[in-house]
Amino acid sequence: MEFTAEHHYDAEPAAVYAMFNDPQWWRTLVERAGAESSRITAQDATVDVRIELTTPQKARPFAGDTLGLDQTFTWTPTDGGWDGTFRQGTAGKLPAASTGTATIRAGHGGTDVHYTGEFTVKIPVMGRKLEAMAAPYVTQIIDLQQKVGTEWLSAHKG
Repeated sequence: MEFTAEHHYDAEPAAVYAMFNDPQWWRTLVERAGAESSRITAQDATVDVRIELTTPQKARPFAGDTLGLDQTFTWTPTDGGWDGTFRQGTAGKLPAASTGTATIRAGHGGTDVHYTGEFTVKIPVMGRKLEAMAAPYVTQIIDLQQKVGTEWLSAHKG
């Protein structure tokens, strides 16, 4: 399943980039997403996030009661902002993953962030059905990033 998302923040690109590399922002985000536990490390322009979540009821037959998720974001500076790559994967029984790119650019009096990616569940016959079932959750998490980011930037204005 392919996905795209556009976020806009009323802040300078450097502030958005700093937020995306701040472990405390990630802690806030994963707590709001319902993580039962998390481990977040940030070094240079790479952030690694490991969370444990209660598995949604419909996915429990495939994944068990808890779902581990590993995510890595890496950013590279460009002339116009930052380009990023991300990858997420589940730990455990459910072979689900997402990969993609992100950009941080000045735009519309603030900063625009664009995400493009693909989410896959690699289970023969059931994979596409599980991807469709997960689509609302993937969208919900992407939308939560926008909400938590907007709140974070408002509270942390220089």
